Amino acid sequence: TNKYSRLELTRDGDHVTMSDGNDVLVTGFIPRRFEWIDEKLSNGLPISTVLPVMSAEIINVVFTLSCMNYASGRGCRYCNLFANPLSKKLLMLPLNVLESWAGYQAEAVRVAVDNGWDGLISLSGGALPPAHRKKYLDRIEIVLDALREALGEETFAKQRVIYNNYPPENFSEMYDWKKFGINGASIDLEVMDPAYFAAICPGKHAHRPLEHWKRAQELSVEVFGPYANTTGF
Repeated sequence: TNKYSRLELTRDGDHVTMSDGNDVLVTGFIPRRFEWIDEKLSNGLPISTVLPVMSAEIINVVFTLSCMNYASGRGCRYCNLFANPLSKKLLMLPLNVLESWAGYQAEAVRVAVDNGWDGLISLSGGALPPAHRKKYLDRIEIVLDALREALGEETFAKQRVIYNNYPPENFSEMYDWKKFGINGASIDLEVMDPAYFAAICPGKHAHRPLEHWKRAQELSVEVFGPYANTTGF
């Protein structure tokens, strides 16, 4: 519950309505839970442990399990994605641990695809500590290599894979993303006003002002194309 929000969410069975006062903004239905989501991975844990927030539209595969901004008290004010005990304790995921985690993620994605799932695979995660940001491409490659191995090159090539994290320091690195097999970008602008960006996303603002994020989104259109190939929140 957000006491500062005017929005109200009501539920009647599987039907939900979001309203702003007397104005209905949107209605919809709660999707059915995937029957295979509790199948066991090779490590004995259910698929839901490595794909906890997947939907029919998107699967997030992460290359870091924590967010430096959240851990330092400068996280985006609305976000609690990294409030779990693991993320709080593990500020940096070592590469050898990431390789193991990426393998289980890829195994889970293969089960989803084998069961007919057809959505976006989003490469995401929290903000990396500054000392590790220069090697973020290594982390992306580890995750994508695991997906390729699990899905097979032909099936992997059919997937819609997007990048959803910090903009690169060097915008030309977007072409490296494309070489890796990424075919879209999602640059999270969060808000459109620079002052609100600084207040609501202090960690992101400290990294770069909103104009940098907007410019990254504009240039990603040149690399991946418009519409569904370049999106933002």
